[in-house]
Amino acid sequence: MTLSPDVIDGLPYVEGVLNYLTPMAERPINLAYDPPLGVPRSTGVPEAHRMTIYDVRPVAARLSLDSEGLALVTHNSAVRDFYDEDELQRVYYPEAERLVAEVTGATRVLVFDHTVRRRVWGGVDRSAGTPRQPVTVVHNDYTIDSGPQRVRDLMGDDAGELLNHRFEIVNVWRPIRGPLRDAPLAVCDATTSPLRTLSPPIWSTAIEPGRSTASNTTLPTAGSTHRRCRWTKRSSSNAMIRPQIRHSSPLIQPLKTRLLRLM
Repeated sequence: MTLSPDVIDGLPYVEGVLNYLTPMAERPINLAYDPPLGVPRSTGVPEAHRMTIYDVRPVAARLSLDSEGLALVTHNSAVRDFYDEDELQRVYYPEAERLVAEVTGATRVLVFDHTVRRRVWGGVDRSAGTPRQPVTVVHNDYTIDSGPQRVRDLMGDDAGELLNHRFEIVNVWRPIRGPLRDAPLAVCDATTSPLRTLSPPIWSTAIEPGRSTASNTTLPTAGSTHRRCRWTKRSSSNAMIRPQIRHSSPLIQPLKTRLLRLM
């Protein structure tokens, strides 16, 4: 169910500055590894926009992956230490797979990786000894081409048949420490994010940076605790359903789990 403008206008909100991509003639480049000498890591130029950011918790039950591109649920995990890699894969991966399958009706769900982000002031992302840092530029994790390619990379010989059916790549986010108050995850409502506002990239991980549009509606969940999960749809095989949703990564220690959902 798409949220009507009068419902959105009635939500609590704040104003904040989000970094979009400055329009440019050439395709932007961003490398997720140390570039060769003389090659810039990124050619994109951020463009700050002051946006109205709404709190979606009062209407959480009305959000849908197939319309807004996100959902908010309560989930109790048996994980005792979210920094323990073995426990995450042994306990949390099956939990996340069951959660997505139960709520979405998927016939098969596969967790293929996770990321823990923790702000270290002055830290450089992807440098030795530094945890993954927040991404402060609005972006989408996949392009129309790289979504299906991920299925091929993960599923091997089964990919050809699976790509004849519907699939989605879903991010499940949860705070490790909470309540989450400082710079929570911000997500653009997919119904206000036309595909034309995504810039075709040359990124080493095929991530699309976002260009601003005045119609973007941004939906955060400030104050979330470790029991509150959000998932967002990153890529979908169904062209009739909005396949991509943009976001900026939070500063407080979140766990992001990426899953392949097969229908």
